[in-house]
Amino acid sequence: MKLNKIEENLYDLLIKENKEVVISISGEWGIGKTYFWNNFIKDYKEKELKDKQIAYISLFGINSLNDIRTSILLQVSPTKKKLLWVDKRIITPLKNVKSSLKLDDLSMSFGFDALGSIFTLLTSGDFENVIVCFDDFERISSNVNLKDVLGLISELKEQKKCKVVMILNEKELGKLTDIEKKPYSEIFSLYKEKIIDYDFVFEPTLEENIKIATEKSGFRFKQETILRNLQNANIKNIRVLGQIFRKLNKFEFIIDNSYNDNVIDEFLNTTLAILGFILKDGKKVDDYLKEKSKHNVIEMSDEEFKNLNLAEFRKSIFVSNDEIIEMVILNYLKNEEIDNKVLINILDEKNEHTNWYEIQSDINQKWRKVYRDFNYSRETFAKEMNQIFEDNKDNMQNILNFEQLFVYLEFIKNIPFKINKDTEELMIKNYIDKYVKYDSFDNEIEKFVNKNYQNLNFYLKEKRYKKLIKDITFDSVNLTLKKVKQGFSREDEYILDNISSKKYKSFILESSSFSENIISFLFSWCNSDNSFKQAIVNIKEALDELKNENEDYAFKVEKIYNQIKKEKN
Repeated sequence: MKLNKIEENLYDLLIKENKEVVISISGEWGIGKTYFWNNFIKDYKEKELKDKQIAYISLFGINSLNDIRTSILLQVSPTKKKLLWVDKRIITPLKNVKSSLKLDDLSMSFGFDALGSIFTLLTSGDFENVIVCFDDFERISSNVNLKDVLGLISELKEQKKCKVVMILNEKELGKLTDIEKKPYSEIFSLYKEKIIDYDFVFEPTLEENIKIATEKSGFRFKQETILRNLQNANIKNIRVLGQIFRKLNKFEFIIDNSYNDNVIDEFLNTTLAILGFILKDGKKVDDYLKEKSKHNVIEMSDEEFKNLNLAEFRKSIFVSNDEIIEMVILNYLKNEEIDNKVLINILDEKNEHTNWYEIQSDINQKWRKVYRDFNYSRETFAKEMNQIFEDNKDNMQNILNFEQLFVYLEFIKNIPFKINKDTEELMIKNYIDKYVKYDSFDNEIEKFVNKNYQNLNFYLKEKRYKKLIKDITFDSVNLTLKKVKQGFSREDEYILDNISSKKYKSFILESSSFSENIISFLFSWCNSDNSFKQAIVNIKEALDELKNENEDYAFKVEKIYNQIKKEKN
């Protein structure tokens, strides 16, 4: 039932009608039942409920039925007149009372047992205009019998003429049992018809839950945009939605950039898909990557790809995301740091070319027609896609991610239909350039190239290595020098071979630790016939330049060379 309908019913039953009643509000955990109840009381407390006395009892942490009776008495002010009479005759220190009861000075003068006993002495007149709300039935202590609680609720209604509201997750009651091992769900079902007058199923819409969660988190993104991107996530839990929105708030700086709606939509679609998957069930980034690997078409055999439901596959969150945005979000979740520069760069680029979204939409429509339109042939699709490739060969890497492109290319080739080879290779090169540019290079694109475009392996490696050299830092070179003592990769060799003598010289002067690592490196590799040839040449040039600058430098360099000669002999 929608929240506004439940609110209307509560208004009629608790405010307009002057009759005892028991109302059940049942729903899943974390979807806002208690929050809804508190807001209902807050909204009507000043006027419609100003003459009502309201007690709230959470059964979580309650250890006896007497605790419940006492808590009700201490929350309902009309009963205090009767309590004053007892106070004069019973002076029993109140000990070990839970802080959760928040007892005032008056209550502290009563014995705990005495307060509970007074409950039975009070009449329906003492409970006039009293509403009692019981919450957390599924968290009830094993010390309290559910039958007794339900009996007390019946007493409140029938004898005290109270209005009672029960908030619970009825499904979870089946996991609890009484001392006779009888499921609480059976006990509740047995008493339900006798006690409960109105049973409201609390099923807020996603829109209602988003409204509640955004109110709690101070959200700046448009709710309608969020709703559109969360429709398929099936997230009902307000706590999870709150976690998602608090994470998303870290990216609210993009709102100030006045991006096109399509750009914001794509960002939110990717981000919410990742956050929803990870936060919904308490997963981690590694769980997301593991699940994503199951949808990796690059790893599939020809037979697996042939049997793949391509129409459904294209809808998967693991293949529909922009990989650069995905990379930024995953790095944030893992390291709690946002690469603002990369994110703004990619979003700015998309914002300057909003026509990419039109092309993307056109491709999606054609893809749907392949599976739904009996007047639209696969050959027609292939011809139209081939034209799209030709017209946009310089920008396909910004319109489709590489897995999407691969799916379309394979589908077209299997028709069969011949794609222009030069156009295809240019598109793949552009994908490589994009991944290298944004440091999103991983094994997947490498496997993709190795499997399908082996002639581009050299291009891929050269682009990657050049980017490594361009972004080289003192720390990364120093770390590589230490690393090669134990073993090295082709990448390590490329890095050290392609650092200029000028840069080596500046690094040597920057830190004594770097000098130590350079000396150790020369001792290990100076006499090698095959490895690090250019690195050794460049390092020696750097040392020779230093040698010619002053006598002190010359002294140090000579000592290094002499030591190398000794090692060689």
